[in-house]
Amino acid sequence: MNKIEDWKNERVGNFTASNIHKLLVSSKTKDKTFGETAMTYIYEIVASMMTGESKPSISTKEIEWGNNYEAEAMDAYIEITGRKNVHYFGKENPVFFPLEGFFAGGSPDGLIENDRIIEIKCPFSSANHVENSIMTLELFKKERKDYYAQCQMNMIVTNTLYCDFCSYDPRVINEDHQLSILVIPYDRVFCDNLTKRIEMAEELRGEIYNRIIGKAA
Repeated sequence: MNKIEDWKNERVGNFTASNIHKLLVSSKTKDKTFGETAMTYIYEIVASMMTGESKPSISTKEIEWGNNYEAEAMDAYIEITGRKNVHYFGKENPVFFPLEGFFAGGSPDGLIENDRIIEIKCPFSSANHVENSIMTLELFKKERKDYYAQCQMNMIVTNTLYCDFCSYDPRVINEDHQLSILVIPYDRVFCDNLTKRIEMAEELRGEIYNRIIGKAA
């Protein structure tokens, strides 16, 4: 079994960083904790427990573009920052970091141990890269809620205090502007709330799974 298959198997039944923002969607009614988006995600996790398979990934031209240029973006990051001790977890070498004590985890694009993680996005639209390049931390937290949660989750599981969020576009003529880096610090208040949401989602995940298994018995 190759590394990618191992990685996929490790993720089965686990809440993952790339989708963890969905658990932050609350219900509009007082008698429920999770909103529709969160519940759909929880059902998907239960389904993966029952089938032994994660939800099939959808390949699009945007995703393919990002995959094709991620390694190039990491090379640019290393050259610009001068960092030499970067562990790159490329598409052929993904690593799943579990959240201890939970059925959850994350897979950062890169890691500098005891320091920071690296998250790389290669937007298919150059306009998105421009927008990423002028983002402030406050605006990123407001406008990129999914990425912000992903970064925070991956900092939790790797025990790091910073995330370098990188946006890369090789089409930019001036090479000095092909890569932008936004430093995102660990947000303790946000992460404490996120961990509580994961704990509640796990409890519900177990209840739903046991209800189905009980019916079958």
